[in-house]
Amino acid sequence: MGLGEFPSHPQEWRYLMAVRAALEPLAAALAAQNHQPADIAALEQNVEAMRHAQTLERKVAVGVAFHGSMARASGNAVLSGLISNLLAPFVSSHELTLSIDVGVADGIFDHEEILAAIRARNADVARRLVDEHLARTAEILEGLITGQATPQRKTRGRSRTLSQETLA
Repeated sequence: MGLGEFPSHPQEWRYLMAVRAALEPLAAALAAQNHQPADIAALEQNVEAMRHAQTLERKVAVGVAFHGSMARASGNAVLSGLISNLLAPFVSSHELTLSIDVGVADGIFDHEEILAAIRARNADVARRLVDEHLARTAEILEGLITGQATPQRKTRGRSRTLSQETLA
């Protein structure tokens, strides 16, 4: 699989998720440290648009846009460029994970929490939340590509109110 190509084999999906797990938590931590007001506005617009998206195509577009906006908010042009080059395969993985209700609900919830940590300039929490988000995404994706049971919604039992840790 080359840059901009869609994974066609389950192992390629796993490779893509491993690269995302290496890059995106760093982007989130740097975004928490370096964001500008316009970056927060872009992330807020992405979250709001995801909440109201009616079609799979729109859900995917705004879900992917959140990750691109987070990368730009990092203030690191090299990191942002690397993540931008991976957005085409991101679309393909988001089409799978956002095609089920659990993926949409968890995606919105996770993006809200990540945004709150970035806004609060809490790099450690932002990094951890993206780690957790990608782990859940990988779990959903693994279930879909292997035909195993789809994971249950992870937001159950998790507070809808952001913790003091996120806001500290």
